[in-house]
Amino acid sequence: MQVTAWRAAGADWLTDYYQAANRIAVLWFLLEHGVPARLLNVYFVGDKRGSGRSCPMTPTEWKPALDAQSKHLGLPPGHPLESRMHTLYLPVAG
Repeated sequence: MQVTAWRAAGADWLTDYYQAANRIAVLWFLLEHGVPARLLNVYFVGDKRGSGRSCPMTPTEWKPALDAQSKHLGLPPGHPLESRMHTLYLPVAG
């Protein structure tokens, strides 16, 4: 089965979230070739160092951005790779 068989019609994997799309495609490729792979996405929380960027302070604050990414990539809840994709939130020390 190809990735296009389960991602939403109109999903765009070539702009904006292309790096996430690339990682998901590699996960799919590995699984299709018998490699028991998993994808771990690491997100940082609590960076207060004033880098000019807004860093979510909690995992909950990451939700809107991650939901937007899933929507853009056409990944519906319960898609075939969901159980192989994991999320880790790491606090920034300092």
